[in-house]
Amino acid sequence: MSPDKQISITIGGKSYPMIIREEEEALIRKAEKEIQNSILEFQKAYAGLTTQDGMAMALITKGVELLKKEEELEVINQHLHQWSQLLPAE
Repeated sequence: MSPDKQISITIGGKSYPMIIREEEEALIRKAEKEIQNSILEFQKAYAGLTTQDGMAMALITKGVELLKKEEELEVINQHLHQWSQLLPAE
């Protein structure tokens, strides 16, 4: 594991310092970009939306996406467990 690295990300026009593992930086930068794009999309779609409102809506959207993926993964894991029960024991 690489040593900690200090970076700064910008979300909604505000800078946030972070201390991360170096190998996480690309993923964090990708998340930063996706969140920024999501905020901008909400601000374009809804006139008069504040940056804070855009951030909240982006957070809700990403949270729902994460929960859906977690549910899908749980179903997959259940199926894998069921299928593994059909295999002959060694």
